[in-house]
Formats: sequence, structure tokens, C-alpha cells
Amino acid sequence: MSQYITEENLAIIQSMTLMDDIFMTVFFRNHPECVQEILDAVGINAKVQSVDTQYALPNIHGHSVTMDIKAINDDNSVCNIEIQKNPCLHSVGIYDIISTRR
Repeated sequence: MSQYITEENLAIIQSMTLMDDIFMTVFFRNHPECVQEILDAVGINAKVQSVDTQYALPNIHGHSVTMDIKAINDDNSVCNIEIQKNPCLHSVGIYDIISTRR
């Protein structure tokens, strides 16, 4: 093992999935075709044109939010996507995909 890849770090990496923020940010960045697959799989009818990951939506009147994915569709509408592990079904890796279009 190298000084960077310790047994402990390797165990952490092996426990992660594509839906963990650190992997998702890199994997989906600039890959609209991958985001398209996610939207198609959950039945969101949109044609993804471009993607931005970990997109901040500031709010001067309260709590700001960082969305996992911001997708621009062919009709120039914006689809903000937040993916969360479902705590009730955590052990089987079920995720809730929350999408808002404007």
C-alpha cells in the first residue's frame, strides 16, 4: 500500500457508490448523456443539453441549497436534480431523485 491508499482509505472507497456526492460530482460533470440515462430511468421527460454538478442556489432570505446536478434541456428549461439515499430503504441502495423544472 502507498502512503495515500491505506487499508482504511481503501475500505472507505470500496463502500462508496456512484450516488455518493464525491463520485457523482466527477462522474456526471460535463457528461449530459449520463444524466440523460438517470432521467430516462426515472421517467423524467427531458432532453439534457448540458450539465453542471454541485450547483449552488443561494438564498439571501434563508437557507441556500446545493443541487447535485443542474441540467439544461433542449428547450432551455432547467432541471435541478437532487439525489438522496432513502433512509427507509438505505440497506438496498434505493435513492429518491428530486427534480424541479423551470
